[in-house]
Amino acid sequence: MFKNKHLEPYLYHFCNLKQAIFSVKRKKHSNKKIIPKKKWFILKKIVTLHIQNLKNNFMAKKQVNTKVNEVENIEAALTKTEMFIEKNRKEMMIGLGVLIAIVLAIIAFNNFYRIPAEKEAQDKMVVCVDYFERDSFNLALYGDGINDGLEAIIDDYSITDAAELASVYAGICCYNLGEYEKAVKYLNKFNAKSVNITPAVIGLIGDCYVEMEDYKAAANFFEKAAAQQNDLTGPIFLKKAGLAYEEMEQYDKAEKVYNKIKDVYFDSEEAKDIDKYITRVNALKAK
Repeated sequence: MFKNKHLEPYLYHFCNLKQAIFSVKRKKHSNKKIIPKKKWFILKKIVTLHIQNLKNNFMAKKQVNTKVNEVENIEAALTKTEMFIEKNRKEMMIGLGVLIAIVLAIIAFNNFYRIPAEKEAQDKMVVCVDYFERDSFNLALYGDGINDGLEAIIDDYSITDAAELASVYAGICCYNLGEYEKAVKYLNKFNAKSVNITPAVIGLIGDCYVEMEDYKAAANFFEKAAAQQNDLTGPIFLKKAGLAYEEMEQYDKAEKVYNKIKDVYFDSEEAKDIDKYITRVNALKAK
């Protein structure tokens, strides 16, 4: 009779109550003394409560069904995941094995090769630095026949931090030996970020290009060195950039970097006589 069997008893009871009300109404019109007004109100109230209970029970059943559906959906999703894992178990185990092998290889490489190589390279650098500090650049760079020089350390221990530092020493040695192209090659190997060392290395590359009379490259490296936010070296390399621009007769660019020294690094040693440089480039522009 009813589409929802859970509601049958409530709807059946409701129909009986409704029929009772209609019956009471008919009797009310025929004989007003059959049911008092107060009893009629109570009966109406009871019917209203039954209807409310019917709604509440229906909503409770609906919520239970919704929760059951949610649980079924979760179980279905878990089943699909399990099926996927079961289907691809072999590939997943291979991938996991490869990942573990890579991690173990990295750990082994660091522990059994890189760390010992780092220590060995540092020990060999001691002799090179000693020669470097005594201005024996040739011995520091190429060795003394017994001890390796910086060049050999860079080649043999290229993956170590010691080799990267050795490239800076080697670049300075080459610069002092007049081997400017070789100096640029070694200095470009230095990639570490240091507030003090980085601008000095970049600036020395600029000095190498000045010696090779490549003023465009020199000015570029000087400005790059000055941009490293170092108040000590900044004005030094800006002045060098200005001199390089003057060599190329690019007086506007020279004036710009000189004015930057005057405005930004006004407390520096380079700023004391910077007006002289500004006056000179203005005079050269007027010609």
